[in-house]
Amino acid sequence: MRKPDSLRAALTAALPDLVRNPDRLAIFIDRGSIAARMSAAPNHPNPSFEYRYRLTALLTDLPADRPDIVMVAAVDWLHIHQPDLLQSHAGDPIDFEAEILDGETIDLVMRLQLSESVVARARDGGGFDLTRPADPPAIEEFDGVPRWTPLERIYVDGTLMLGEDP
Repeated sequence: MRKPDSLRAALTAALPDLVRNPDRLAIFIDRGSIAARMSAAPNHPNPSFEYRYRLTALLTDLPADRPDIVMVAAVDWLHIHQPDLLQSHAGDPIDFEAEILDGETIDLVMRLQLSESVVARARDGGGFDLTRPADPPAIEEFDGVPRWTPLERIYVDGTLMLGEDP
């Protein structure tokens, strides 16, 4: 799994104090599963699979004015490494808890539900080559409509089906 180390690097880049105090950031997986399916050809099994796991990042003795920096770094990281979490309305991309230690520091626990694919391709003569494809990019604009355009009207064959005429 590569995403835990990648998130650690992103958080460390955003919070330089973690370079001096790396023990203040713990990243672990506390719940995970493997998704795999039977291949279409029963005589040619394909052991490709997907890791699905909850990653937990624990930041201890974090200055009380830094949670916003942590969240910006995490959301920015999600844009590249798990963009589907930012496009889904099914849930929140990041869950967190904070323990306020005093007026100046907190302990912050952040949880992200992540996935990573592992593709296995059979080699001639036996064995498999394993690759980890990149996550699909976030949906870009289509037909000249910028990605963040609000949906205000829908026309079907020239008839307004949703919204009001301008």
